[in-house]
This record gives sequence, structure tokens and C-alpha cells, in this order.
Amino acid sequence: EEGMVALDGDEHAMVLVDYREAMASFLIGMEKIFGALVALTLAWATGAIMQAVGLDRFFGEIITNPALDYRMLPTITFIIAILIAFSTGTSWGTMTIMFPLVLVPSYNASEGDPIIFYGVTAGILAGAVAGDHASPISDTTILASMASECQLLQHVRTQAPYALMAAIWSVLVGTIPSGRGTFPNWVSILLGFLVMLFHVVFTSEFAINKTGRYDIFTELYLRCTKDKEFLTKLKEDTV
Repeated sequence: EEGMVALDGDEHAMVLVDYREAMASFLIGMEKIFGALVALTLAWATGAIMQAVGLDRFFGEIITNPALDYRMLPTITFIIAILIAFSTGTSWGTMTIMFPLVLVPSYNASEGDPIIFYGVTAGILAGAVAGDHASPISDTTILASMASECQLLQHVRTQAPYALMAAIWSVLVGTIPSGRGTFPNWVSILLGFLVMLFHVVFTSEFAINKTGRYDIFTELYLRCTKDKEFLTKLKEDTV
């Protein structure tokens, strides 16, 4: 029978969940995910609206401007990919928009320079993922906040600083020196690793520690903002 299970070949069976309990569990589960489903639907609609109003064409005109220094194409492509992904909430959609829009013009503008071409390609991939990670209308952001039972905007506020820090250092030690030929790409990779290691060792804190202290950036935020009740209470609870 439905809702019954046999035990190791024994002819006897027992009811694990009856009809009422199954329906009650179903309704409780639907109640928990209903808000996320609504947010996902609205997020997809917002992304479609952004493309319908010509956001991709607007950024495309910026990138393909002939007056632009082609050595800055990796940096500009990276930043614009972040903005498009953040605005539309989709990394794959951003790649779909950017690849046909940017690759050929950037190749022609740089006269076939492979470093610029690879830098633009990498900028699209990295920028799309970074923008999607921090976007409040991204499906992954919404599902992550739902799974952790955290308010969506609160979750975005905790993720954005990490994405922003990685993006800033990617520009400073990655796209700019790579595009301008300041030093080889392996030096950029090494510098990026050292910068991330510096932040892990000197500017971060353990999630659970005896003092309850946050990382240096969160501590500075606490000193500058009036909306500190939640973070202050979390620190007290940790101690």
C-alpha cells in the first residue's frame, strides 16, 4: 500500500507517514519556498526587462567605441560584465550577451593581440560570475538566502563586500597590468594569490572566536553606521 514499507523480506509492513502528515509536510515545505519562488520569478522578469530596454546595447556602444584605448579593453570588459550580471541576475545570460558583442571588435581593435583577446575573454567570464554572485536578483543568491533562512537583502549585504574586494584587486593586479603589458600574467596570478593570503591572515577573523570580534572592515562599518543592532547582538551571542 502507499505509505507503507516492507522490512527485510518480512511480510509485515508499517506506515511511515499517513496521508494527513504527508499533506501537512507538503504545505509546510511550500510555505517556506513560496517567497523564494516569487522572488525568482520577479528576478527573471527584471533581467528580461533590462535586456528589453537595451542595457546590452548601451554597454556594447561603450566597449566598441573606436576612441577607446584597446589596452584598457580587459578592464572595461570586466567592469561592464559585472554591471550587466548584477543588473540582470544571470552569469550565463551575461556571457551570452558579451561574447558575440565584444570578442570580434576587441580582436580587431587590438590588431589580433592574443594577450588582449584572452584578457577580454577572461574579463567576461570573471565579471559575469562576480556580478551574479553579488546580485540581489540572481537565482543563486535567492536560493542561498532561502536555504540559510536569511533575509535576501541581508544576505546580499554580507556577500557584496567579498565580491567587491576580489573585483578591485582583480583590476589592480590583473586586468590593468595585463592589458598594458606591465608584467607577465604569471606575476599577476602570484600577486593576486599574495593579496588574498594577506587578507586571510591580517584582515579576517575566525567565524567563531572568544572575543566575538569581526574582521576589520565590518568593525569599521559598525563604527560608521547607526544600524548596528543585529551585528552587535551577534557579537554578544558569539562571546
